[in-house]
Amino acid sequence: MTSIHPKPEEEELKMILDMLPFAILVIDEHQNFYYGNQRYFELFGDAGGETRNASIEELLPRQLIEDEHIVQRIHLLKEMFHQNPQIIQISRYRLILPDQEERFYRIHILPVPGEEGLLFMFILEDLTNSHDREMNVLQQAKLLALGEMAAGIAHELNNFMSILMGHIELALIKNADARVGDHLKFLRNQVESISQFAASVLKFSRQDPLEKQPVFLDEVVRETMRFMAARLRQNGIQVDVELAHPTPRLLANKSQLQQLLINLLLNAKRAMPEGGNITIRVTATRETACLEIVDSGMGIPQDIQKKIFNPFFTTRKEGWGLGLNICQKIVRNHQGRLTFESREGRGTVFRIELPLKSRIPNP
Repeated sequence: MTSIHPKPEEEELKMILDMLPFAILVIDEHQNFYYGNQRYFELFGDAGGETRNASIEELLPRQLIEDEHIVQRIHLLKEMFHQNPQIIQISRYRLILPDQEERFYRIHILPVPGEEGLLFMFILEDLTNSHDREMNVLQQAKLLALGEMAAGIAHELNNFMSILMGHIELALIKNADARVGDHLKFLRNQVESISQFAASVLKFSRQDPLEKQPVFLDEVVRETMRFMAARLRQNGIQVDVELAHPTPRLLANKSQLQQLLINLLLNAKRAMPEGGNITIRVTATRETACLEIVDSGMGIPQDIQKKIFNPFFTTRKEGWGLGLNICQKIVRNHQGRLTFESREGRGTVFRIELPLKSRIPNP
């Protein structure tokens, strides 16, 4: 890119500026275009062209102009420049680019004396990677605190379940009515399930080594659907199950795979408040087992798709925003991959791919 005031001696400087990773825009004191480097036009396009008539409102995104009060800041810098020629303004800003990508910038506004009056140089420094690292550190700290809290709750819950289990066992010994006995056995099974879940939460929060056993994926799906099917039907949701033949058999933690499937099914249910369809599909290749959950829901908006696995991110009033993050963690604990495809109004597909390199041979 070249300025509207080309000079032969400036060509080398322009080449250097075009090689910089920063987006650089220079305007004159009347807030019209003076110069833009290659990176600036890559980000914001040729908004208004390289002409003296292009104003700052055409050269920078309206979002940035309005939120950062750019025009007022330029007036202030102009008034203060003669008192302090070294003055500079720096701010940090979240910007949505024309392609809808979210980026974080440090914005420098620097007044520079020119031959035809005062110029203002905008330098946009991309901080997205460092911002993501900072957010990851904060999120890990939150997860650590939440893990400690979850471990405490799971420990107390186990204590309560142990007391309840003792009373159920005592009632079974003293009971002579077969029908009452059946109810007590049902309660005992449910208490055992709660205790196992609490134990898994405790291990999960403490990062204990993952216990894996031979698991058939069709068993995971069928056992999960035994207690999820009625709940989904009550919400007007039809579930179709398509299983591979033969079904893949691999080393995995069955409880965590069930938790993974439950979380994704509940996520699909919330995307279909008026009802709809879910397809659970198991397929396999020589190296990979694949579990897909396909829903006909409202889809995930494009502007939040990059955030859905972030811990504590949620668009709902209730909930912690941890469901999908936990799903991702479970899949990673199994050396797998969790991906999704979604279009607003067209539904969502979550795909879990698990490696079969450590699979157990069928007997």
